[in-house]
Amino acid sequence: MKVSADKSLFFRLVLFVILELVPIDFAYLSIGLVSILANISKMNKIVLTDSTFTLGEDVFITESAYFRSEVQWTAIQKVVRTRSHIFVYLSQWRAIVIPKRAFDSGDA
Repeated sequence: MKVSADKSLFFRLVLFVILELVPIDFAYLSIGLVSILANISKMNKIVLTDSTFTLGEDVFITESAYFRSEVQWTAIQKVVRTRSHIFVYLSQWRAIVIPKRAFDSGDA
C-alpha cells in the first residue's frame, strides 16, 4: 500500500510538532514542580509563618516574626472572596491569601 506524498508530509509535520512539544511540556512541568516544592519547603520560613493582618484606615499591614509590610489601600488592585479564603491582590500574579477561619465570625 502506497502513501501519497501529501499524507506523508502531513504525518511528518504532526510528528515533528508532537516531538517538539514533549520536551517543552517537560521543561514547564519541571519548573512548576520546583517552584511549588521551593515554596512549601520547611526552609522557607517567610511563606509558612503565622502572620497578623491589621486593617487601617489608609493602610493594610502584614506582620510576622520575620517581616512587616504596609500597603496603601490605593495600591490594592482587587479583593476576591471565596468560600474559604480572601485574596488581596497586590498585582496580577501576587496576592495575600487570608483564610476565613482567621476571623472571629464567619461573616468575613
